Amino acid sequence: HHAPRPAPEPFVSPILSQLSLSLDYLASKHGLKFDHAFLMGVGAGASHWSTYAEESLRLKLVSPNPFDGIVLDKGVDPSNATRQLVALGAAIAGMEATI
Repeated sequence: HHAPRPAPEPFVSPILSQLSLSLDYLASKHGLKFDHAFLMGVGAGASHWSTYAEESLRLKLVSPNPFDGIVLDKGVDPSNATRQLVALGAAIAGMEATI
């Protein structure tokens, strides 16, 4: 028995289908095996479709804290790390470009 489908299913389903095709391609072309995927920057509504996404992709979705392993300045509030993902990504890209 499957859980009831979330309301955004018609919008999420095509995206999940494309992700599934990409994962299947990578698995067959490069012999890779996937058991989880990172779910980054998704806030409101994720709980309504994440179970459906896990079933569709046959993967466990993991929401890591992007601040893990980073020493933060005193002024940075780590309580809602996903709000800082764009800034963090830009900072990392900037550091890589200058190295």
